[in-house]
Amino acid sequence: MHSPLRLIYFFLHLNNLRNRLDIRHRHIDYWKTHFPS
Repeated sequence: MHSPLRLIYFFLHLNNLRNRLDIRHRHIDYWKTHFPS
């Protein structure tokens, strides 16, 4: 049986990764719109 703390930590970690990916994609979109190649 997993401890609740471990589950919470796991979910926070996933959320953090998703946020970082989201920020990176937004950054790329920003560059594409402002500096179209």
